[in-house]
Amino acid sequence: MTILQRLKDFRVTENIGAQERKLRIWGGVALVALALYQAAPAFLGFVGFMLALTGALKFCPGYGFLGRDSCEAEKG
Repeated sequence: MTILQRLKDFRVTENIGAQERKLRIWGGVALVALALYQAAPAFLGFVGFMLALTGALKFCPGYGFLGRDSCEAEKG
């Protein structure tokens, strides 16, 4: 499948499972906290924010583009 076909078939659907969602949210919050207390570079704060955001939304655009779905692992 070419990149253009993947973009054409791209759908915003839930593609992050419950366990990965918890890890993303807690890991993201930890990175943001470290960046706020200047124990980590600001860039890691941005990465943490993105992790927490994708966890909260249950959707990762990268997974959607690659066709990956961690919800399927939980279903069966």
